Amino acid sequence: MVISMVPKISTRIQLTILKPVKTVFAAALKPIPFFVAQATAPLKEGKTIQWTFPEFSTPIDIKVLKVIPNRLIRFQWGGLIGLNTCEFAFASPKTHNPKAKVKGSAVTLTITESGWPDNKKGRKAANGNTMGWTHMACSLKAYLEYGVNLRKGAFPHYKF
Repeated sequence: MVISMVPKISTRIQLTILKPVKTVFAAALKPIPFFVAQATAPLKEGKTIQWTFPEFSTPIDIKVLKVIPNRLIRFQWGGLIGLNTCEFAFASPKTHNPKAKVKGSAVTLTITESGWPDNKKGRKAANGNTMGWTHMACSLKAYLEYGVNLRKGAFPHYKF
């Protein structure tokens, strides 16, 4: 067995969505149509499902490691340079900022992804996925709060 000695890097984004955690969590379990074009099933602990993105014809395997209802989704997926772990954490905005002023239901979604090698190629991939997760969170917010699909037609300029 070969163990990589290259340090790993990770990325993290956060966004508060003005909907109940149950609604946001359910949408994240099967992120159609605001994030992926197709999903073979909702994310379920111990299962491997596939996501197909609008920009790619080849499905991507998602191995679901952990699901804690309304709190956490953790999965692994492969990228161009290896296997990464992603985590969606759902918490009250007051968890992150006790002085947060939010009227009505709200949940702060924190998305982390880790596993890229800390080198030029890894940093480029991490930056691209940071953009992707930011877009996913914004798309989720727009879809749930306003019924708008930000994903449609968002990336014709981007070379994947």
